[in-house]
Amino acid sequence: YHAIAGMNIEHSFPKSWWGGTQNDAYKDIHHLYPSSSKDNSQKGNFPMATVTNVKHDSGAGYDKVGSTTIEGQTQNCWEPGDTWKGDFARSYMYMATTYQHLKWVNVGLQSLENNSWPTLRQWAYKLYLKWSKQDRVDQQEIDRNNAAAKIQNNRNLFIDYPNLAEYVWGDSVDVAFNPDLSITTASDDARYTGAIVTPTNPSEEPGTPGGGED
Repeated sequence: YHAIAGMNIEHSFPKSWWGGTQNDAYKDIHHLYPSSSKDNSQKGNFPMATVTNVKHDSGAGYDKVGSTTIEGQTQNCWEPGDTWKGDFARSYMYMATTYQHLKWVNVGLQSLENNSWPTLRQWAYKLYLKWSKQDRVDQQEIDRNNAAAKIQNNRNLFIDYPNLAEYVWGDSVDVAFNPDLSITTASDDARYTGAIVTPTNPSEEPGTPGGGED
């Protein structure tokens, strides 16, 4: 590939969270995104959450960086724009399940737990479930999933099956997931109607991540 000046290939799910080893997670296309080098640097290895105190705003509906309260502690964090919240939420859910066997360290432990389930901390999976429902899968995300699958021969199933996350962390954890009966993003499946994007207002959030929610 040819590098573009001022741009990075960003590990949206920070590599330092597992110690930076150049393993399969390090090179997994499903969480590698183009990012301006400035914005990538601002985000560092912070957790992805709802920013309540903005220090850096990329503008145009893209990233914000700042801080919020996570599990009673003020933490640096970053937040994607509304039209990207579902994309990043599904990327994070994919990474947390695909690489659940890795040992999470340092800042990664603000978002993850070293266990077989839920792996994502409660504040994180509740927030990402909400974002995934508010910013539904769109055609660009479907196309990206298809392209990534051709290169590395696996798929982000949270894109293929938009309700799958509910069976892992949400309202259907006690129900067996049946892909034959589940809504899919397949273009010939009339049960799924495409992208629904609902912009959010941080002031209307039901609570900051981990801020006393069960």
